[in-house]
Order: sequence, then structure tokens, then C-alpha cells
Amino acid sequence: MSQNTLKVGVTLWFQNMPDMLERGMKDDYRKPIIKPDFQCYQDELKLADLIEPLGFDRMWTIEHHCSPYGMTVTPTQVLSYMAGRTKRIGFGSMVIVLPWNDPVRVAGEIALLDNLMAGREFKIGVGRGAAPQEFAAFRTDYAESRERMLEILDIIRIGLTQEWFSYDGKHYKIPRTTIRPRPLTTDLTSQFLMTWSSPETRQLAAQSGCAPLYNNLHNWDEVVTSMAEFNGMRHANGWDDLAPTVAGPIYCSYDKEKVRQAREWVKMTYDSSIWHYGLFNQPSLRKFLAGKTGKELEEAIEEIRGQSLLLGAFGTPEEVLERLVQAQAKTKYAELICHMNFGLMPNAEAQENMTLFAQKVLPELKKLKVGNTASVPFAEVERARKAQMPEPTAA
Repeated sequence: MSQNTLKVGVTLWFQNMPDMLERGMKDDYRKPIIKPDFQCYQDELKLADLIEPLGFDRMWTIEHHCSPYGMTVTPTQVLSYMAGRTKRIGFGSMVIVLPWNDPVRVAGEIALLDNLMAGREFKIGVGRGAAPQEFAAFRTDYAESRERMLEILDIIRIGLTQEWFSYDGKHYKIPRTTIRPRPLTTDLTSQFLMTWSSPETRQLAAQSGCAPLYNNLHNWDEVVTSMAEFNGMRHANGWDDLAPTVAGPIYCSYDKEKVRQAREWVKMTYDSSIWHYGLFNQPSLRKFLAGKTGKELEEAIEEIRGQSLLLGAFGTPEEVLERLVQAQAKTKYAELICHMNFGLMPNAEAQENMTLFAQKVLPELKKLKVGNTASVPFAEVERARKAQMPEPTAA
């Protein structure tokens, strides 16, 4: 059995939910900002400062732009700030959205953070992105996003493993250059994860050698099914099974009314995701809602909102622990990312949530034995690619 034990981290979104509800989702910017963005940051940083002393293993954050939905802009910058305020914890991105970024700059930012962390671990989560307004802001064609993501991923991994390199791709042509500072960690390419929202991107994630990151699914059964397919694709290259990293909302309290309210705050956050990503414009949801009116439509929408609760854990510490242990036994997840501040939750209540979880649940979770989460080093990915290339035909 693996001697690895479960890692548990906390993600912070730096979301301005009051402004999201009152101006963003109503597309009404005639009124002034409801809550200053600066205050949102101060509130979230209070929670960030609790992650290490409470015993969590890692702090995670996201990348979003141009709206109060998420105001992180550059995950490595937020994490660099927290690296200077901590001594023990690792960090993770969930995710750096590759098509919105220049590959040489991202490689440099990763190498710089690796040096600033001085030996602590940075889990480098990457992804494709989906929100139309963010692709528009970066003047990037969503239709090209998969191709661009894969080229950027290769450029970053080449830049982190070769002192001097060049690249000649369809979308990116990099003259001979180097990334400085050079990474401190021997091979950062074993720390890459990828998320996905489609079977096509899941296949690319498996073929890329990246580890799986689930931050956009809605139930544990889906993780089980998806991981079976993901690992099956890895087997074609002779790579062993990996265990997933999974993110979900967590709320821990002995107060039943607070637990009930927390569930509504999670739905509120999901509402903001529906708005941000334009999910009601997706064909599958349009088909599900087609022809429904009145109470039937309201019930259908509530069913969709309720899905946001299926990948989390809510209740007393004992109930939360039981839920998470059962989910781990089912999915074999090896790292849990807790989203513990959402909706309009007061900052003091978010601190209570984190503290109670850390006291009653965290120590038991960290005893669980888990599998491997390391991605395939890029040198091995390249060897696998060459092995799959057809033999040249004789003239």
C-alpha cells in the first residue's frame, strides 16, 4: 500500500459576491461598487493567514479576469505574496488558464515562485478556460483554445527543463531563449495537473501526462467514471494509475440553521458560475429546460442549482468527516481542496468554518493512505510520443 497520506488544502477565490449580485449579474453598472474590491481582498487574506497555523497542507487559488466573479488575475502573484507570509505550506493553481497567457511569461512566473518558495511544493494546475467574456477580453479565439493550450503546455515544460530552447508551432514560434531564474526544484514537470469539462480535453489531459484535477464536476460518481477512463488512456503509454485531486465546498458547524444557510450560499455561488460561464446557453441545459414554464421551470432550475451541493460536505464535524471518508473510499482522491468561504458568508463565519474543520475533521482525514498524484515528467512524455510515431516508409 502507498505510504502517501491525504493532503488537504484551502482555495480562495477573492470573489466580490455583493457586487456580483447587485451589478454584475444584473449587468447594471450605473450604481457604485457595492463592496470595495480592496475590502474583499482584506477579508480573504484573513482566511489565507489561517491556512498554515490551522494545519492545512496547501493554499490554492484560481485565475479569472474582468468581473467580480473572481479577481485573482495572476495566481502566481497571489501565491508569491502568501509564500512570503508563511513557512511550511505548499501552494497550487486551479488553474492557470493557458490560452489567455504568454507561455514564456508563465514559465518565468512558475520558476520565480519555485525559487521564492525555497523547496516547498507548487502544484501547477492548468486548463483551457471557458468564459466567453474572458476569451473576448484577451482577443483569443475559443475555437483555437485546445490547440493553444497544448502548445503552451509544451513550451512551459520545455522552458522549465531545458536551459536554452526554441519552439516552432502552429500558434507560437519562440526564438532561442531561456527562463531565468532557473527552477530550484529538480523537475517541476512532475507537478502539473490539468482540469477539463469535456471528454475531448480529458483525453488530451491523459495523453499529456498531467495529473487529474477536478474543480468543475458535481458528484462523486462522475469522478469515479471519469477517472476510470482517464487512467485507461494512460495505460496506452504504459503509465500507472493516478489518484485525483478534488475540489468542493465544505461547511462545518453544529448549528443546523447555519448549515442550511451555507447550502443556499453554495447555490448562490453556483448561480454566479452559471452567469459567468453562460451555462444556460449550453445545448444540454437548453434541452433540459425546453418547454418548461411556471412552477415546472422553477423546479428544473432548482434541480440544476442543487447539483452544486453534490461534491461537497455540509453538517456537523462528524457528518462532514463521514461524507469525506466515504467519498475518498469511492473515488480514491489523494488531495482535497476545500472551498470554505462562498456566497455572502460573513468573514467571521468562514473563519469559524475553517477552524472547526481543522480541529475535528482535518486530523482524521490526514491519516488516510492514498495513491500517487505525480504527473509524468516531460522527458518521459516526449519518449512516449516518439514511440507512437509511425515508422518512416522506405523510398
